[in-house]
Amino acid sequence: MEQCTLYGVVVAQGGDVWFANNGANALVRYTPGTATYTFFKLSTTSAGLYGLTLAPAGALWFTASGSSTNYVGAMSP
Repeated sequence: MEQCTLYGVVVAQGGDVWFANNGANALVRYTPGTATYTFFKLSTTSAGLYGLTLAPAGALWFTASGSSTNYVGAMSP
């Protein structure tokens, strides 16, 4: 069974809920209106996704630890 560890829950202006899912190595968007989950898998393998925040313009920023280094990433949903 895959371990699912959740970090950094944030809610966007439109009501979508974002969180980091370490077990899936993905950022996840939950849309309450349709009760759906959308997984955005990271292109690099990470040992853990931790911090998560939304910028005023809507970009989603996150921190992660990799096998040899820690890093900061961003995506525009």
